[in-house]
Amino acid sequence: MFGVTPVNYLPGDWKGRLRVSNWRQFAPRMAAAWEVPFHNRIIGDHKTVVRAGYSLVWDRMSDINEVSLPLTTGGLLDANVCGGPVLQGGSVVCTKGATNPGNAFRIGVDGNNVPVPLPTAVPIPYVVSGTAAKPFGLFLMSGLDPYAVPAHSHMIDLTVQRELPGKMIFEIGYIARISRNLPEDVAYNAADYLMKDAVSGQTFSQSFDAVAQVLRAGGTVTIPQPFFENQIGTASCVARGYSS
Repeated sequence: MFGVTPVNYLPGDWKGRLRVSNWRQFAPRMAAAWEVPFHNRIIGDHKTVVRAGYSLVWDRMSDINEVSLPLTTGGLLDANVCGGPVLQGGSVVCTKGATNPGNAFRIGVDGNNVPVPLPTAVPIPYVVSGTAAKPFGLFLMSGLDPYAVPAHSHMIDLTVQRELPGKMIFEIGYIARISRNLPEDVAYNAADYLMKDAVSGQTFSQSFDAVAQVLRAGGTVTIPQPFFENQIGTASCVARGYSS
């Protein structure tokens, strides 16, 4: 389930707007050019120019992530109201369990549709309950800080241009961009699958996959995985041997 609250439905002073205006984003731009007046074989006769520039640029804060990403990742693509659909007696049955290539329902082969319930109308603005109760089995909530300060970048350049024979120009320079206060999306409950155990060299993804393959086959996990053994320890587990 994903819902968007229009700005005109926000309470209090936030009605009709998403952010607080920031009037401190002063963005100066400066540039200078100097034609070298000296005359020698290297710089030529009025054929060399030194240029320098500086600008402070503020980022444009786009709210597309608040609408597009939750809609495609946590709504239209992930919501599955018929878990473990299998074909039994010529009809689709939602078992809510695991399937395999022998019993899984195949769209276009076993049938063209599954028993998906009709969408449930909700009021606007919609206030989520904070639970995965029906009719919504999946929630993805994304917030936007109205007081967020946009990122900014200091852009500096220093170049030297030298006119060459044959209507050519040789240029060498330095260009820098120093950014500050860059935004970053962080999922606090996301698993770091690239985390590696220093003792065994096993990553979290490798240990997780090893356990998952056994469980998906209907077996019981009896082989300890070094990552779990060293990073978590059996004393922290509900049951040892990962059988539960």
